[in-house]
Amino acid sequence: MSKKYYWLKLKTNWFSDKRIKKLRSIAGGDTYVVIYLKMMLLSLNDEGKLYFEGVEEDFASELALELDEDAENVKVTLSFLQKNGLMELCEEDEYLLNEVPASIGSESPSAGRMRKLRAAQGSQLPDKKASHCDSHVTASDGEVTTSDTEKEIDIEKEKEVITVSKDTVRQTEIRQVMEKWNELSSFGISQVSRVNSGTKRYKGIVARIKEYGMEAVLSAIESIKHSRYLQGKVPGYDWSITFDWFVKPNNFPKVLEGNYRDNSFSSSNDSGGYGNRLAELENEDGGGCQ
Repeated sequence: MSKKYYWLKLKTNWFSDKRIKKLRSIAGGDTYVVIYLKMMLLSLNDEGKLYFEGVEEDFASELALELDEDAENVKVTLSFLQKNGLMELCEEDEYLLNEVPASIGSESPSAGRMRKLRAAQGSQLPDKKASHCDSHVTASDGEVTTSDTEKEIDIEKEKEVITVSKDTVRQTEIRQVMEKWNELSSFGISQVSRVNSGTKRYKGIVARIKEYGMEAVLSAIESIKHSRYLQGKVPGYDWSITFDWFVKPNNFPKVLEGNYRDNSFSSSNDSGGYGNRLAELENEDGGGCQ
């Protein structure tokens, strides 16, 4: 699996920022600065966002648990950050650290290997000063070509930009799934407002994308438009599909294969036909419609 390694890029005058100076001047201020830095690092994978998942009674207590810090110190830090424009509440359980998006650095494994290789090559020539000419060779008069080493570095840089492992699920794909799902609102199905990183909902959709691929996930959502049962429109069945039910490993393949589509039942206009077919589905291994 291809991974990206993220780090926090701080400006050289970061500690000279008046807001950071003000935070440090408070009694216990150095502790609050450390908490702020830990929050920034924690938010890197989500581009500066932190989420309240309801594990504790409030966001400060849950964040304190995550950071291994005192809850009261975290509360003071959160209050300061919000008052001084360093953090804002985006939604009911979503917070944004405003300085983070512009301070994110990242390195793929391939780039890391090339960096180490270049460092090793440089250490083998301690008495030779670096020169721009070292990376070029003259093929003929007036013709300059790039060395194999530089070509390899350029290729690695290109891969960082355009290559994503098949085992990697990007945030853009999660958003695409959410947008597709929310098209179902016109069929009376509840929309999805957020998919927070680390939650069962997030892990479920990521697993389905990895297992079946994006095209299959979008196709499965599309098939819901052709199932009166999943839409909760069959008399005698007071139930309709939810996103959390949809992403479960035992339920998703049934939707994908069209088992709940109207034309898969013996009589789409007969509730008895639905009843017989649903009984079969509920008896399947790992089944159960609700």
